[in-house]
Amino acid sequence: MTYWTQGMRDDLRRLWAEGLSASQIGEQLKVTRNAVIGKAHRMKLPSREVVKTRDRGAQAMPARQIAGSRGVSLEDLSEDGCRWIIRSMLYCGNKIVRGRYCEFHAKMSYVKSPPARSAGRARRFIR
Repeated sequence: MTYWTQGMRDDLRRLWAEGLSASQIGEQLKVTRNAVIGKAHRMKLPSREVVKTRDRGAQAMPARQIAGSRGVSLEDLSEDGCRWIIRSMLYCGNKIVRGRYCEFHAKMSYVKSPPARSAGRARRFIR
């Protein structure tokens, strides 16, 4: 369990406002990424549209997720609209190509399983 001192909370608030990612903040504060996200949520820090990443500088988060989609509400979502949730009550809406998702989101959600072990090859347990 992480105990947050007042200095850590102040640093979190400052680094969050600067747009650093939760992982980067965690490294600086010597806590996990999840601890940073949880504390930011409990402190009711505003969600951010842009975060600074290590390699690419500032990048808009929704653009990474929706790949050019305009985003639609559930009411405006058509039968052939991608069901990928972008954020609360906002869906991708691009044309479905597989399952319930557009091409971009289908690639993210459907992954190939590793090849099955052959039936003739039994596992050996070492005692």
